[in-house]
Amino acid sequence: MKKILIIIPYFGEWPSWFNLYIESCKNNPSIDWLFFTDCDEPENKAENIKYHKITFADYKKIVEEKLLINFNPSNSYKLCDLKPALGYIHEEHLAGYDFFGYGDIDLIYGNIKSIYTDELLSKYEVFSTHENFLSGHFALLKNTQKYREYFKRIKNWKEILESNKHVAFDEFYFGVDLAGRYRILSKILGKQSSIITRLRKLRNSNKRYLFREEYTTPYTRIPWIDGGVWDNHPTEWYWKNGILTNNINGNRQFLYFHFMNWKPNSAHLRGKKPIWEDMDGIVLENYKQYLNGFKINKNGFQVL
Repeated sequence: MKKILIIIPYFGEWPSWFNLYIESCKNNPSIDWLFFTDCDEPENKAENIKYHKITFADYKKIVEEKLLINFNPSNSYKLCDLKPALGYIHEEHLAGYDFFGYGDIDLIYGNIKSIYTDELLSKYEVFSTHENFLSGHFALLKNTQKYREYFKRIKNWKEILESNKHVAFDEFYFGVDLAGRYRILSKILGKQSSIITRLRKLRNSNKRYLFREEYTTPYTRIPWIDGGVWDNHPTEWYWKNGILTNNINGNRQFLYFHFMNWKPNSAHLRGKKPIWEDMDGIVLENYKQYLNGFKINKNGFQVL
């Protein structure tokens, strides 16, 4: 069985749904999560999740010492740019793991290993839940020196990480380099171009990367499984016993539901009205009411 460690630095306060996020992690017992955080441990406990208590200031010092850069962002959101370097920064925690990964916490996991099977993990070295770029909300890389240090191949990586500005280093720099010029050409020539089709096949056959659309993130410009960009996305998701489905795709299981674009003030909605205009009250205070299953819709998280 392939072993995976997901590394997430997070500072501030846990969101209201975090105990349910933990429950979805708990139902993936063959995968471990490691948080570096100044938050107290949540009420929901899981054997496959560890917390390293540390202040944001001290964490920035670790980054400086490991990467030999000046790293002093004023906002912890800049940590998203560190994702490609997390395997290098925290290499001492990766002993015995086949893959390291990173992700966001505004999501609910399904059964990860039912989709990223050990057979696929033996075949591929890099996993993205989007076809044309490396997904920042969840990605896996083989635990080798090559991939732990791959971020250093990016031109001016030190200057990019030293900048106080968040620039999506994980998706729009690191991911593009991993995918070669495929993503750039696909934007220029169009996704249906015969050249792009040949490049996609060439990339997937010659490189050990699985860049496959897993339909994890509604309300993006990526067409849904049946084609619609905005009007044909799921409006309700169901989680029960570690299995994640939705209201339009039958029994199809999903890797996770990333509800970034359901939240207010999403930068990705481009004028589209969010599902949740207010985050207050979308989750009941007692998370234990949800343990037998829950659904997520316009009214928030509801018990099944």
